[in-house]
Amino acid sequence: MQKLLCLVPFSPEDRARLEAAAGDACQITWASDFRAEIDGYDLVIGNPSQQKIAACAGRLQWVQLVSSGTDRYDGAFPPSVTLTCATGVFGRSISQHALAMLLGLYGHFPAYGRLQSRNLWQPDFHGRSLYGSSVLILGAGDIGAGVARLLKVPFACRVTGIKRDPSRIPENFDALYTLEALDSLLPETDVLVCALPATAATRGLLDRRRLGLLRPGATVINVGRGNLLDHEALADALDSGALFGAGLDVTDPEPLPPDHRLWAMDNVIITPHVSGPSFTEQGYMCRAIADLCAENLRRFLAGERLVNLVDIKHGYAAKTPGL
Repeated sequence: MQKLLCLVPFSPEDRARLEAAAGDACQITWASDFRAEIDGYDLVIGNPSQQKIAACAGRLQWVQLVSSGTDRYDGAFPPSVTLTCATGVFGRSISQHALAMLLGLYGHFPAYGRLQSRNLWQPDFHGRSLYGSSVLILGAGDIGAGVARLLKVPFACRVTGIKRDPSRIPENFDALYTLEALDSLLPETDVLVCALPATAATRGLLDRRRLGLLRPGATVINVGRGNLLDHEALADALDSGALFGAGLDVTDPEPLPPDHRLWAMDNVIITPHVSGPSFTEQGYMCRAIADLCAENLRRFLAGERLVNLVDIKHGYAAKTPGL
């Protein structure tokens, strides 16, 4: 019998889904701490450290992450351990967060928030309209598609995406390109939304030169990974007025140093990497993650191909066709 350790505080209903998938072929242990030791188990659901995984590689067969990001697991990951992630279930939550930051910036909410904290009624700033804007989304996967869905119809935006495979244009995108077209697309961009994972190809992608290519007055939203963006160059562009605003749910380093000038800017919204759901909320997202874990557990025990197998070398997950 396989032994599975679950490091995630699933609800009783979600635990029942996993128990049903395990049947008589797998014994599940529910850890009280997500940092619990994983030795002695064949399967793990959660996000254990790569060091713990490597130490258990002799017995450990499969790790199911409950995050979409896999950048903490690099090329040294044990080849004997199968890794799957939870990409495909975060689009609604993270895209909603991206839109909230964008609308907050367009309404000058950071500046008005500072005035409110001082009990001041000063209509000093005038909002701008998102309607009809040209939006470029870096990463047209689950999160990027969610952003496109929120912007295309309500705000009549022209939405362009960048993706590894541009052969099939997803719904709500007007056009799709590969990363090679980035420099030619930036000068036409009013809103740049970053939803890319951290890979060797994306690290430092938005450097000072590329930020300078953006249309004057453009806004940058980053809900992907912080190391995509040169934050000093971003601060300079915002301070000079070359860019209108920035919404950052991720930074580099993370957390951003307390003395960094981005904290004090009225045209910046910073949130502490919270655009994804918390398991304390126990909402639809947790159910979706539990469903994915249960389905992959069923597939693993049946010897079938798993959903969201991670290609560690390239840092992305390949969804099983048809899912």
